[in-house]
Amino acid sequence: QVRESIWAELIKLDYQDVIFWEDRPVDKRLKLFKDFSKIGIIREYKQLKGADLSKWIIKYLNGKGLKYPRDFVEELIFRFGNNQSILESEIEKLAVYMKLKNKLNIESVDYEILSSGVIQDNWKFIEHIFQKQKKEAIMQLRGFELGIEEELMVVGGIASTLRNLYLVKLYSGQNLEHISTRLGI
Repeated sequence: QVRESIWAELIKLDYQDVIFWEDRPVDKRLKLFKDFSKIGIIREYKQLKGADLSKWIIKYLNGKGLKYPRDFVEELIFRFGNNQSILESEIEKLAVYMKLKNKLNIESVDYEILSSGVIQDNWKFIEHIFQKQKKEAIMQLRGFELGIEEELMVVGGIASTLRNLYLVKLYSGQNLEHISTRLGI
């Protein structure tokens, strides 16, 4: 029923481009997928892993003109996993920082500008909660190595995300204009 209402709303749009973001493999057997395939182009981008991810990071760093120590790529992967969106934003942030410092060579003292990786862990934690994987959620929570400020950031992020997910579920089945008006979006 939700899929049909999404489809009905999408058909009404005048936009030529619609992008869906799914962090899991797409089920190509779904009617929604098949309907989209008939009228549009579907592209699936899988997250890079291992050597492919390292090569992507190196290419991105080189594109920014940054020189880095041997362990830097591993440090990025350790902190942010294979989430290319977060990796990209962290490299962009670092590039701006290095430009302001008038430096090209990244040193270990420059690592402090990078986030701790809490954001990605936050999403994993929330995913475990929604999948009702209690043990995994608790293990994820115990794995956070946080200072007091980061604890507040994690708790605030989780609370905000859970609130938004609750509100979306609360208003599911209603038209998008009504939902956006009620949520002040």
